[in-house]
Amino acid sequence: MDGGEWGFAQQTKNNAIAPPASLTLPHPDIQRRITAATEQRDARRAAALAAHTNYWDSQHPGDYEHWRYEAGWGVGFDDAAAFLGMRASGALQGPGGDRIGMLDLWVRKRVVESGQAGRWLWEFEQGVRKGVAELYELAGV
Repeated sequence: MDGGEWGFAQQTKNNAIAPPASLTLPHPDIQRRITAATEQRDARRAAALAAHTNYWDSQHPGDYEHWRYEAGWGVGFDDAAAFLGMRASGALQGPGGDRIGMLDLWVRKRVVESGQAGRWLWEFEQGVRKGVAELYELAGV
């Protein structure tokens, strides 16, 4: 049911309910934003890894596996770029770019798929989250 004049469909058509900003961007703009973000990928990953490593090694010294954070960061960044560019690539219909919804579930999925386990698994998880955040920040969405 469409709910009549107060229904979701009608209120969206009336622009009373606005879509997320990322869904209003034209495809060429989405592609440009992903390209610009990707150009900064290596530098941002290195900076995030350095900040992560410096914090944990100085505040809570121990034997960490920071490579897991770096690996997770790459997965998160790439996943966010894929979601954002899916419509622009023609894989989905409609304007704009998507963001990863239900991020906690997505991160869990990626953790399980990674096959990683053990005491330092949290580093991979935190890396995934940071990589997603970095892509969206660089893309401005």
